[in-house]
Amino acid sequence: MVRSICLLMTVVTSSFAGPPQQDSQSAVVKRKAQEFSQALVKGEYGKVVELTYPKFVKESGGRDKVIASLEMERKRQKDDGLTLVSATVGKPGEFLTQGENTFVMVKTTHAFMHTADGKVGGQTYLLGISSDQGETWRFIQGTQLNNRDLRARVLPKLPPKLKLPAPKE
Repeated sequence: MVRSICLLMTVVTSSFAGPPQQDSQSAVVKRKAQEFSQALVKGEYGKVVELTYPKFVKESGGRDKVIASLEMERKRQKDDGLTLVSATVGKPGEFLTQGENTFVMVKTTHAFMHTADGKVGGQTYLLGISSDQGETWRFIQGTQLNNRDLRARVLPKLPPKLKLPAPKE
């Protein structure tokens, strides 16, 4: 009888164990990437900074300076007739580890409304980085990694298998 109860508990417990680790990590990363992207769309720059890789924030002058830069960029876009209206987050790519850091690329599509030409869209990516085995995820926008010098100063050592798009000169 005790053996039957133990066997039944094992079956019940394993049926509630949830999806494999990779799938659950993908869901967490996608949710956090969506939070990041939606905060950018809504102009919630404090939230954007909170979800940004800390070394990038530090190298960019700190929280207040990053928020001011984001506000200035939004104003410049508005002056040019562009308004960020949506951000769609794709499925996270392969999780790769180097040292204590785990990395994942997430494709995003940002759509702008242009007053003269209608909608204009562009695709970029977010680089997700976790230094605590996936407990927390922070992001850097791919466009921010176009600067080769900043990329070298900010990013930890990357796994050889992780191929970021080449920075623009």
